[in-house]
Amino acid sequence: MREKVVGYFLLAFSIIVIIGITINVYFVFTGRLSPVNVFKPLTTSSLLPVPQEAAVLENQNGGGSDLSVGLNVFAHLALMSFMASAGFKIGRLGVMMVRPIKVNLNQEK
Repeated sequence: MREKVVGYFLLAFSIIVIIGITINVYFVFTGRLSPVNVFKPLTTSSLLPVPQEAAVLENQNGGGSDLSVGLNVFAHLALMSFMASAGFKIGRLGVMMVRPIKVNLNQEK
């Protein structure tokens, strides 16, 4: 009986985790939340000294920030899918604990 309580707890926990992850990913894609900041925008001025005119041109073009935002969204999605798969495995364990175990023994006489 105790394993059923733990199984229901694991199942409820995994459902809450998966719903929370789904809401988080939705908010990142709609722009309400920012994704995890794994990649920072790389500028040429951080690598080599650049003349003033090139720095102005780089600021007008965006300076690679669009690429880093796309990579950060992809990294966020990869991290959230990993966490969702962990929630699925916890839920599957909870379902296994909730299910009754029936054993049929066939004894021949």
